[in-house]
Amino acid sequence: SRYPGGVKAKVCYGNCGSDCNDAAVKFARAYTGRTKIITFINGYHGNTYCASTMTTCTPRMHAKMGPFMPEIYHFPFFGTDVSDEIAEREGTRAIEEAFQLYMPADEVAAVIIEPIQGDAGILPAHPIFMRKLYDLCQKNGILFISEEVQQGFWRTGKFFGIEHYQGIIPDGIIMGKSIGGSLTLGAFMAREEIMNSLPAPAHVFTLSGNALACAAGRAAFDYYETDEFQNILKHNSGQIVEEMAELKKKHPETVDSFRGIGMSQGILIVKKDSEGCKVPDVDGVFKIIFRAYEKGLILITLGLNVLRIQPPLNIRPEKLHEGFVILDEAITDLEEGNIPDEVLSYRHGW
Repeated sequence: SRYPGGVKAKVCYGNCGSDCNDAAVKFARAYTGRTKIITFINGYHGNTYCASTMTTCTPRMHAKMGPFMPEIYHFPFFGTDVSDEIAEREGTRAIEEAFQLYMPADEVAAVIIEPIQGDAGILPAHPIFMRKLYDLCQKNGILFISEEVQQGFWRTGKFFGIEHYQGIIPDGIIMGKSIGGSLTLGAFMAREEIMNSLPAPAHVFTLSGNALACAAGRAAFDYYETDEFQNILKHNSGQIVEEMAELKKKHPETVDSFRGIGMSQGILIVKKDSEGCKVPDVDGVFKIIFRAYEKGLILITLGLNVLRIQPPLNIRPEKLHEGFVILDEAITDLEEGNIPDEVLSYRHGW
């Protein structure tokens, strides 16, 4: 079993990460007999009604569609972009205050968290924050569920992103995307006693766990276990950091920093305001991805000003380098004023 800590677990299958976030809520409520679910600001969990309720990274996933699921509560997420002092002092303060003022802790079924927030801009949780959160769950009998849809299956250099946080054994794990080896599949995996709390058909779909998707997922899983794949992953994880460091060296006024783990990285694009202070370059980051697209490289952005760098795990080194060459050229064009403002008109619904 790949479950962290060797936990005896069971799995139920879905079609994607969204409905498997729904599954986590269903099983958590059934097992604990509690109703409330805690998620985090800037989190992304999917697009079914329950998953949309849990998602807080864009109002476009909520506008005109309410009312949403009740008893879902959102709290601040503290990433590695804050100091140890802030993570220690503020990490779980808002949740603890809620427990004292309006949210009985014994009515909270689960905390559902991305160890590395994806749509927030590839932001790993601060280890102090994660430890404090886990300890709070343990103290109050709250299930701790790791949302691994974007970052699982070796994307961060470990099978699950939660494995970067020592001593934290989740009660459940939400999976999607890579689990199907590019075919439509999702899964919720949890401790055996949690999964036994609901019988079929509490969470079943016509095509969930279909033979073709499971065969593709199994083939991908077998490949992940090979020395060939692990050596490729190790090399690419090192090369991507070197490429980003070189990009920052070439463009120190535009590339503010980069962050992430393994083959999941974000590059922060900035400019100087009228007072000479660095601020997010919202227009500039769009111009970069537009010019990169014209040159044959497809990128998207996250948050206000983050370039999402998540190539295939087994990308060939020369292709990885080629992508950064194009990105270098696109940033150069931005800095030299060669990308007209007119391209911003293509930013419909962005």
